[in-house]
Amino acid sequence: HLIVNNELQAYEHLPRSLHEGFAVFMEPQFRQAYFLNFLRTRVRSKEFIAIEDLLGMKDYPSDPEFFYAEGYALVSYLAQKRGLPEALKLITEADRIDARLLRVADLKNLKELEDGWKAWLESGP
Repeated sequence: HLIVNNELQAYEHLPRSLHEGFAVFMEPQFRQAYFLNFLRTRVRSKEFIAIEDLLGMKDYPSDPEFFYAEGYALVSYLAQKRGLPEALKLITEADRIDARLLRVADLKNLKELEDGWKAWLESGP
């Protein structure tokens, strides 16, 4: 969290879920695997937070593990798809988060991002 906050121009420029996603990205591999496996089970059962809703959440949900898992999976997906330097632009650039996500992912809309993210999860990165 310290590294992310140090690079942000303002705390509110990055959704809470992505703050947590970058924090988990720095955790040991076994924790990352735990979150991905946890989330894969939830996505298969259609129990996940839509990316648009995830980005708008200001408070932690009743199941914070799920929140951490989704944030981490989104950061990890973007880092694998486009490289870590591109994913880090989510922190260093200051325009709207949806515009940053689409630019980093090189996609046209959040639906394409969510579909690609879910396919990536289901393929077992």
